[in-house]
Amino acid sequence: MDADGDNVQRLTDNLFFEDSPRWVPTKIGVDVNESSVVIPGASILGAQKVIDVIAKARESIVLVETNIGTGTGFIIDSQGFILTNNHVINEASEIMVTLDDDTEYFATVVGRDLIRDLAVLQIDATGLPALELGNISQLPIGSEVLVIGYPLGSFSFTQGVASAFLTDVGRNRS
Repeated sequence: MDADGDNVQRLTDNLFFEDSPRWVPTKIGVDVNESSVVIPGASILGAQKVIDVIAKARESIVLVETNIGTGTGFIIDSQGFILTNNHVINEASEIMVTLDDDTEYFATVVGRDLIRDLAVLQIDATGLPALELGNISQLPIGSEVLVIGYPLGSFSFTQGVASAFLTDVGRNRS
């Protein structure tokens, strides 16, 4: 969705999690409904070795630096669209994205989902390697998962096991 809440585009195509937007209170000025977040054409990724996943994904993972901190994101479209967390870029006056080859670009915010803490950035670049998004509703509990990115400004990864979904410790509740 646009920063002002207009032009909502779904980011997932699953129905299992569709109740979440209805029971999570909205942030001030952000309406949430059934079309809030859906990723068109999302599909589960097949089983792969950790080293292969990192090798394939690394060129699509980016460092996001702002005047207030750093974070990570990943390229979701070869035309320069990047998905990151909204808290990484929230209230930033300048956003710089660094690709794996150390190329730097200024980024602009083109959309936000404040409920799910997501933001879409765009950089002035084309032909970028994009990651395919998977459908979490097809991921069984106990599946191996990887977290890859620049959490503290340098590239790292960790792996674990998906142990639960639909947990909410009340962070979005008023």
